[in-house]
Amino acid sequence: MLNLKNKLKFPQFSVKSNWQFLLSLIGLPIIHLCLVKLAISISLDNGVAAIWPSSGIYIVGILRFGIKFLPAIAFSEFLSNTWLYGIIYKTPYVVLVVTIITIVNSLDALIIYLLNKKFIGSDNYFERSQDTFKFLAIAVGESFFTSHAAILTLCLTQNLPWDAYQISWWAWWMALPLNTLFITPPLLAWTKTHHRKRPLPSSWKLELLLMGFIIAVINQISFIKAYPIEYTFLPILVWSAFRFRLRETSIVTLLIAALAIWGTTKGTGSFYRQSTMESLILLQSFIGVFALTSLVLSATIRENWWAEFRLKQANENLEERVEKRTLELQDALKELKLTQSQVIQNEKMSSLGQLVAGIAHEINNPVNFIHGNITHFKEYTQDLLNQKC
Repeated sequence: MLNLKNKLKFPQFSVKSNWQFLLSLIGLPIIHLCLVKLAISISLDNGVAAIWPSSGIYIVGILRFGIKFLPAIAFSEFLSNTWLYGIIYKTPYVVLVVTIITIVNSLDALIIYLLNKKFIGSDNYFERSQDTFKFLAIAVGESFFTSHAAILTLCLTQNLPWDAYQISWWAWWMALPLNTLFITPPLLAWTKTHHRKRPLPSSWKLELLLMGFIIAVINQISFIKAYPIEYTFLPILVWSAFRFRLRETSIVTLLIAALAIWGTTKGTGSFYRQSTMESLILLQSFIGVFALTSLVLSATIRENWWAEFRLKQANENLEERVEKRTLELQDALKELKLTQSQVIQNEKMSSLGQLVAGIAHEINNPVNFIHGNITHFKEYTQDLLNQKC
């Protein structure tokens, strides 16, 4: 039990966290109700929602604030589901439907939070290409099961016909992964606390204005006049990924996705078809491919930039170490030369001492010989003098 508590790391509430908790309980339901109305207003012909933005807001909130954000999610879902299924649609078994849908949508955010903490761990989401694929895989796998639970509930309670199971399940299933691709990244990028916030250079502002103009022109041709040139947005995304940060690139992706959704739901886009399922698949595949491409490309460019920066920093550190080592070797060489000169001087003095000792020895031998025989010479001389006398 203690290990489970340590693993989940339940938050300790402070004054600041209490204020955040109260604000989330008040603000999130208002935001969620506005987004629900927006999703309903841009739904397809048979009422199928093309996108459900609230799930992206939930993921951002729980990733930024932790498990303490979960009550705000559950409360928002309870209010919106009560209004949607109890007042607007007046569904039978409203209590059961509201309860299950609230639990399912709350579990989506909680499970994604726990799986991201386990398999990604870092708070720098979408800044590495492998983390982007992990994030998407978690969302796809998790929502596959929860979407079945939600649609089964609606069908079993006779709030949804069984022949609409497939399209309703598909729309519910793909809504969460798509939100993690084009709604969650800009919110995570713009809510990240930066130590130093660099202002946009003037050249970037001009490029963004030019990019916005080109997007408007392509939108007019593709999503209003319904000419199939929507994939000309791809060079725009590549341009944005190479030139700008994730913050700007994610906003460009969100703008393109919003234009595609608006055009399709209004029946003027190039993805609009008579079949709702066909329109939905075309629209969602376009959004998914473009959003995933921009995120992966932006993350790859950022990884290459960081690798180049680290390599440059490593080269500078290596040059400093080589220079420092060179100075150490030069000092060692000077000490070696000084020691060598001292050794040579000592050898010279030793050789001179040996030479002096040898000369002294050679001189000492005859002197000793003379000194040793001088007594005999004196005695011999004295004897000669005595004989003459």
